[in-house]
Amino acid sequence: MTTFIGVLLQMFLVVACGATSSDTLLPSVHRWGSTIDIDLVFWRLLHIVSGVIWAGVSLFLAFVLEPRLRALGPAVQQTVIRSIAGAIGVTFASAGTINIVSGIVLIFVLRGNSLDTLHETGWGQAMGLGLVTTVAAYVLNLTTIPTNLKIRKMGKSIQGRQPTAEEMDKIQTLSSRLRISGQVTAILLLTAVGTMAAARFV
Repeated sequence: MTTFIGVLLQMFLVVACGATSSDTLLPSVHRWGSTIDIDLVFWRLLHIVSGVIWAGVSLFLAFVLEPRLRALGPAVQQTVIRSIAGAIGVTFASAGTINIVSGIVLIFVLRGNSLDTLHETGWGQAMGLGLVTTVAAYVLNLTTIPTNLKIRKMGKSIQGRQPTAEEMDKIQTLSSRLRISGQVTAILLLTAVGTMAAARFV
């Protein structure tokens, strides 16, 4: 049992601290006494957790929830979208901001003394691609804010009555725009996760 716990702890340290497989468990645990390593663990966990939330929610919305809502019809789809739009927007903005900021901090902490040659390494190229796709996904999330606001405003204006054909067409157009943006965002984030996960091996 003790050995199993030790292996789990070693695996955690590999992810959080960047420890290599050649590190022994005792030296890795001992490094927790160093302030810089505690900082590194904090920023890594912040980056990983925010990335998991951001990418996970994006993938779920784009490829699981949205297609099923669309199959249930416009009435159900619009009701659910209006009810979760605000929470989703806050989640994307918060997780995206934390993820990008912590990622930039990690780059400076890990390779701050070699930024001028970072693009020449496989790690640097993978991280660069991950950063570009992450920022692109973040910007795309920001561009959906006006569309979300329009849908919520239209939803409030038609409460208690049947929407006109023109209003339904406009809502459907806005919803389609959100759907495409959501799918592109999810693909960008999946690309970012893949390249950053593979960075340590290239």
